[in-house]
Amino acid sequence: MKTIFLICKVTTLIIIFSSCTNSKIDNQINQDKLIKEARHLYGEKKYKEAKLIYNQILKNDSTNSEAFFNRGICNSKTDDFVGALLDYQRSVNLNYRIEDAYFNIACCYGAMEVYDRAIVYFKIVLLMDPNESNAKVELEKLNKLIASKSKRADVSL
Repeated sequence: MKTIFLICKVTTLIIIFSSCTNSKIDNQINQDKLIKEARHLYGEKKYKEAKLIYNQILKNDSTNSEAFFNRGICNSKTDDFVGALLDYQRSVNLNYRIEDAYFNIACCYGAMEVYDRAIVYFKIVLLMDPNESNAKVELEKLNKLIASKSKRADVSL
């Protein structure tokens, strides 16, 4: 009798374990399909559609740093700079492509005409990599833009 009871317990545990494992495998397969679809849409420059897929990915896995970074790009491309800033910051917090995220944060602030913050983030990028030519170019453009706006303000007084 004890043997039958033990066999039943073991069988029950095996069934429970295998169903949990299958569920995890199914979820991972679904996530992989979503990631592939989001990358495809992004490559096709369908940023709004890709963003929706990244939303699903992040709903299932709130620690997917690549999805935050890529959704940040989609947000930038659709002029949702506040959303992009939040996503890039999350990717930084998850230690994903930090230098690229800071560069993109700087670009968002530049697009929003918050030039002082844009300059700060371009300088952070240059501290991380003094040879980052894109950050140098963008920082130079911003400094010229600010100087020209300052001259126009002086003329109008």
